[in-house]
Amino acid sequence: METVISAIRAIRNIRLEMNVPVSKKANIIFVAKDRAADVLKNSEALFAKMASASSIAVQASKDGIPEDAAASVVDGAEIYIPLDELIDFDKEIDRLTKDMWVFFLYLPVPIASIAFGIYLKKKGYAYRKNVIVGIVMAALLCIYGSFTFIFPDFYSHSDEPIVDTEQMLNIDIPEHSRINTQDFTSAAQSFPRGYIYWASDIYFEEAAVEQFEEGISNDAKWLSDIPNDIIGITSYFCDIGTSDYYIIYNKDTGEFNSLPSEDGTYTFINVLYDTEGNSMKIVEYQMEYTK
Repeated sequence: METVISAIRAIRNIRLEMNVPVSKKANIIFVAKDRAADVLKNSEALFAKMASASSIAVQASKDGIPEDAAASVVDGAEIYIPLDELIDFDKEIDRLTKDMWVFFLYLPVPIASIAFGIYLKKKGYAYRKNVIVGIVMAALLCIYGSFTFIFPDFYSHSDEPIVDTEQMLNIDIPEHSRINTQDFTSAAQSFPRGYIYWASDIYFEEAAVEQFEEGISNDAKWLSDIPNDIIGITSYFCDIGTSDYYIIYNKDTGEFNSLPSEDGTYTFINVLYDTEGNSMKIVEYQMEYTK
């Protein structure tokens, strides 16, 4: 039991150091053997209650654990938490870059250094240090300040993908708290399955999805499991392990969750909903289908 208590304390410390809210659940991976492994496996409910674990996995080796996972060690076990379970990277980028324009406010300092260097040169004094430092500082301030204007180009926060999907699929999507849409058409792609047009990540408050979740469980358009025969037409982003409900809509035929009747190139909409994370992903992509 000491191993469990130490593990809960270590997980809490990781979450505290990374400023992760208690409401955000995370999958916990333990590397342990023998008796320690058995004790950890039998304590999943305790980890869910005391360490905000969505699930736990106990394995004998580090195989399959992301290299960037947050880690800690206790007596008898190693603890790993994948960073994408703890951090919303899209939100962090927005938070870190939205105010970086303030670096431009400090430009008068290096400009003054350059101007003073020019003055020193005219007077016949040493001037190179002032000019070089001024140029370097001005360049760095411009680079960092521009992040505010560069990074928003990666994501759109328009409601348009939600409205279009609701109208096209005749479904209702709850009121969202945030949406990040990335356009993939402006860069070269190397996805192993299909050509991605765009993908939207949509996040909801828990109160907003209660009625929605009751409805989709009885809506034939939503699948709780994807049949093996149509997995091949899902989007590259379709993760069966983390989502709970799915829609695969063929824009060309107007059909839901079924294979095309003929060979050809088709455009699909893949909707994935995660009940645990109160989030949804919508992907539009094109795929070559052959029977």
